[in-house]
Amino acid sequence: MASTLAGAWEIVDDDRQGVAVFSDTHFSLVIGPKNRQRSGSGEASVEKVMQIYNSVAALSGTYTDSSSRATLKRLANTRVDVIDEDMVFDYNVDGDKLTMRVISGASRGGGESVWRRGS
Repeated sequence: MASTLAGAWEIVDDDRQGVAVFSDTHFSLVIGPKNRQRSGSGEASVEKVMQIYNSVAALSGTYTDSSSRATLKRLANTRVDVIDEDMVFDYNVDGDKLTMRVISGASRGGGESVWRRGS
């Protein structure tokens, strides 16, 4: 049975931009601030590079879908300390709108987010 999450989704947010792609068994997600700093044309300090790098979350792996709750098993993540940590969220799909509410495992906050299905 196909997951209701399957497809490409773009976050709807004034401050963040991101894309989530779900197959029936795997996912990939990248999200970061819209006003993300650039390193500039010259060499950047290690601190500046790490600040920019840490402002973006990129993760991928497998997931299980249980009606309106998904459990993501991270196989890759920009933060290696959470690779083996599951992320659990409740969700609702209403047409081309996906609302996600993180229950546990969000490394940079959580809360609720709204996404629209890509065309």
